Amino acid sequence: MVKLLVILAAIAVGGTLLIGGGAWYWWTQHGTEYLESGKTAIMEGEASGRALDEGGCMAQAIERHKADWNRTLASAIRNNLWLNGCLDASRAQDKFCDGVPSNDDVMAAALWAASACANQGLADSYCGNLMSNAVKYCSSPARAEKLRPGTLPGPAIKS
Repeated sequence: MVKLLVILAAIAVGGTLLIGGGAWYWWTQHGTEYLESGKTAIMEGEASGRALDEGGCMAQAIERHKADWNRTLASAIRNNLWLNGCLDASRAQDKFCDGVPSNDDVMAAALWAASACANQGLADSYCGNLMSNAVKYCSSPARAEKLRPGTLPGPAIKS
């Protein structure tokens, strides 16, 4: 019995090392490409957001999501980053966040995201993540800053 446990432990350790080594190798070969793709998605989102209001950003992100027939984790992340950049740079709308729950209420936020996906006719596993960007954005200090009188639209300056 002890011998079997030692063998199983050795297999588990070996498998973990093999997976970790494979992940490290993959990241060294492709990590920079993915980071650059993410930065590009944010910049493209900001460029689009300068011409859109918040609702326009959401509508375009949903259309981008629907048009992506071969949804992958990487394409979903790019679309989420695009939406983040777009929302940050967009013009505020008074009622954009009406009905969107607080980011602090995890259960309500998840139910809202699932409902928003269903309303768009989307049932894939990545849609909820896309919709949760609206929850995070509506609770963000950047959104609150946009609504202050005299504030110009555009991305917050990061220092």
